[in-house]
Amino acid sequence: MSKVTLWPTGQTIDIDEKTTLLEGLTKHGIYIKSSCGGHATCSDCVVKVTSGEDSLSPTKFDELKILGNVFHITRQRLSCQTYISGDVTLDVSHHDKERDEAKMQNKTRKMPRGKFQNKNKLIKKTTSVAPDLSHESEQAGEKKPDAEWFKHWEKKESESENQNLEVKQPTKKKLGGNRRPKFPKFKD
Repeated sequence: MSKVTLWPTGQTIDIDEKTTLLEGLTKHGIYIKSSCGGHATCSDCVVKVTSGEDSLSPTKFDELKILGNVFHITRQRLSCQTYISGDVTLDVSHHDKERDEAKMQNKTRKMPRGKFQNKNKLIKKTTSVAPDLSHESEQAGEKKPDAEWFKHWEKKESESENQNLEVKQPTKKKLGGNRRPKFPKFKD
């Protein structure tokens, strides 16, 4: 059994070496926030080690992915991945149950209906969005297609047959698509 002293309360707890800090603290009724349930994916259970860092287990890969290798600077460890083998002093001042419950209540509270949530205001009438223009075409008469563009593909063939001109084949455009890259040639 190892002794864990909690700061700022000064409470001392005995924790077994085979259990993690998160399990040991929750067994004794100390609140430590943990969203992932001790699987090292959320980083909510971070505790700050104020003394006794030599009595902690080495950092695992899962812990390094989340916190990085900066323990010597921040003195922070994931309590769900840390085992202790001696006396340790921890700072758990940022784990406040009342503050976390208040945040959760703010998240789950229904928001009042605002101007963007009122569905009646967002629906527009179809007449204002796309007015019916069928009566305008009847009044103005039917528009005829542009004489130059009307069946222009037939005109080119008929003109070339009548004039006996050779039709040039269009050249292929070299756009660079589906080409192998050209590597630079280096001089020896």
